[in-house]
Amino acid sequence: MNNEFPFFSIVIPTYNHGHFIKQCLESVLNQTYTHWEIIVVNNYSEDNTVEVVESLSDKRIRLINFSNAGIIAASRNKGIELANGDWICFLDSDDLFYPNKLEELLRSVMNFDVIYHDLDIYSDSKLMWKKKVKGRELKGNIEKDLIINGNALPCSSVAVRKDILNAVSGFSEDKSLFAVEDSDCWIRIARITSRFKYINKALGKYWVGNNTSVSVKQINREQNLFNAHCYMLSEVEQEKAQKNMFYRQARIFHKLKKYKKAMGKYQDSISGLTPLRSIVMYCVSMLHIKV
Repeated sequence: MNNEFPFFSIVIPTYNHGHFIKQCLESVLNQTYTHWEIIVVNNYSEDNTVEVVESLSDKRIRLINFSNAGIIAASRNKGIELANGDWICFLDSDDLFYPNKLEELLRSVMNFDVIYHDLDIYSDSKLMWKKKVKGRELKGNIEKDLIINGNALPCSSVAVRKDILNAVSGFSEDKSLFAVEDSDCWIRIARITSRFKYINKALGKYWVGNNTSVSVKQINREQNLFNAHCYMLSEVEQEKAQKNMFYRQARIFHKLKKYKKAMGKYQDSISGLTPLRSIVMYCVSMLHIKV
């Protein structure tokens, strides 16, 4: 470990998050392990973001003004480019690290190339039914697991060796993969290394705002992601991956209260030995449809 440079570089893209970014940065400042740097990639915020960042007056925090043209992947890539650390940690500017996060990661860095964990959810809403953003242990062929079963790595939990990120050219800035560019990146990383480490506990917090919404556009993005990587799968694996994708798409329609479309997607996800979750959600969606 070279003590002349930080070991971890925390890349934080931000836009108009002056009301969040202080607690985000303080969650890194409070780390029990201190050999790190922060790179805040500011998309020319129009609020007080710059003033808040500069008020913390810590030489380990670098503020970079960068226009990402609405593509957050470009901000993350700029942070990767400027990073001095051996490892890159990603953190959204409304999310938080727990104080022992980096110390926990340090226990695994010698044996793995990618490390990730769960995140606790925090929100102003009292109606949150979900308490965690869960990762999962990847099994067998890591690349195929991610394509077939979907993303397992919450972005604000992920740490990756910088040389690995450089080997896959970072995040795709293709607009067709907007909002799934992280999943795409993990899949491409899994193509060159299987050394993924899941820490089965929360080491940070993920913000869910009251105005958080899902969009039908996400369905098209999921399809684009599948189309980009399905060539790696056999016909049987492609069928399984599609049915899992149909289930995720059904959940999006369900959240949008488009119950007929949700029911159709739940039906598409059911075949053979039917997953219990699809049966349950199919029945629930039927209850919402007015005859």
